[in-house]
Amino acid sequence: MPITNDRTTPSPARFGQTGRAMADIFFPMLPTPDWAQVLSHRVLDDADYPHHCRIEWRWGDQRPRSWANPLLRRIVIRAAADRGHAALASTLLHEIAHLMLPPTEHHSRRFWRHFYGLVERYGAGGGCVLTMDDAYLLSRHYKVRAMTVAAELGARAARSNLALRVPGEPQPRGWLDESHALERRLREQTCDACTSNA
Repeated sequence: MPITNDRTTPSPARFGQTGRAMADIFFPMLPTPDWAQVLSHRVLDDADYPHHCRIEWRWGDQRPRSWANPLLRRIVIRAAADRGHAALASTLLHEIAHLMLPPTEHHSRRFWRHFYGLVERYGAGGGCVLTMDDAYLLSRHYKVRAMTVAAELGARAARSNLALRVPGEPQPRGWLDESHALERRLREQTCDACTSNA
């Protein structure tokens, strides 16, 4: 069944190739990349997500913050044109993890385990690579808990950073610059097909 940006209502006819009902997702902004629509459906379909939700994909928005509101079942992705496919996929999976968990789990240990699990299972979608190390590095500006959970799950970058981190101290200077450099590297790995409908 093709995925479109049109709102559809749940009905017995809305089934994917597996015969299960597809998640009821509204993509109001055009163009939402095909890979983002497919990835969103894969994750929420597999989780049997029971609610209607909307995912707003805003291209060219230079403001860095994307967010999810689980109570309103809404995700907003601010997709700057210079962000790579893997970086955008990491952001999308991060916000979908918020959507799937109760608001009380905001950046909790359970949240980070769930997020890294999504990365490990689904990657970036569309044939591009997103590793758990990449996902950790892209989200390491969050609290130490993200680092600790990633290290427990085997992310090499997290284990290295955890060894250098002094408990209670502020994050080392230069982390934001390093994260931007990582995004530039991930941008170089982005395939033409992933950005063709950007």
